[in-house]
Amino acid sequence: MGDASHKAFALAICVYFPACGFLFGFLWARLYMLGEFMRASNLLRGDKLCILTSSLPDGTVNLPYKQGLNASGTAPFKWTLASGNLPDGLSLNQCGGLSGTPTAQGKFKFSLEVEDDSATKKSQELSITIG
Repeated sequence: MGDASHKAFALAICVYFPACGFLFGFLWARLYMLGEFMRASNLLRGDKLCILTSSLPDGTVNLPYKQGLNASGTAPFKWTLASGNLPDGLSLNQCGGLSGTPTAQGKFKFSLEVEDDSATKKSQELSITIG
């Protein structure tokens, strides 16, 4: 139920059942204030977007590679390649999965970006060595 429907429901209870309505209205107001407090405390506590993946394991040419990326904050997360190039044969999906079969050796540096549910973005420089 949205906020407006909660208010309409509380008003209907108060009109049809005055004694129960008073108690319900009182409790509903307290729960609403608690919800606002919890929302504010999450902002104060700092449920901020943070990329937890700080390094990636090495890979080997012509062998399957699969690695998940991790972030904290408000899910869902959307991952993108911000700059640089992934090794040939690897791809990044929006859910943070890095997978494929690398086809060339080398050290590949790139920057990945993650966006959370509140449209906050963070990026992280990473590299993969393919042997």
